[in-house]
Amino acid sequence: MWASLVSFRLWEPATPVQIRASPFNMVKTKKARHAGRFGTGYGTRVRKRLNVIEDAQRKKQTCPYCKKPGVKRVASGIWHCKKCGKKFAGPAYSLKK
Repeated sequence: MWASLVSFRLWEPATPVQIRASPFNMVKTKKARHAGRFGTGYGTRVRKRLNVIEDAQRKKQTCPYCKKPGVKRVASGIWHCKKCGKKFAGPAYSLKK
């Protein structure tokens, strides 16, 4: 009787494809947004503050010269309007303050 139980396999080992496709192994980064690149480091409050700042700086801002939404941040404090072609200096993160 024991010989038949030993040779009986209850489960098959999972293949690497099954492990990767499992819903339990999927990484949830929806809440992390921009701060997801830091993982769990730096603390929750700092990562939430970073999300607010980076949301503001990555949006298209309104140009102070032509009043059209088309200004993108080139670097810290440097902005470029795609509509009128102006490049100008301003606040570091967003033009709306």
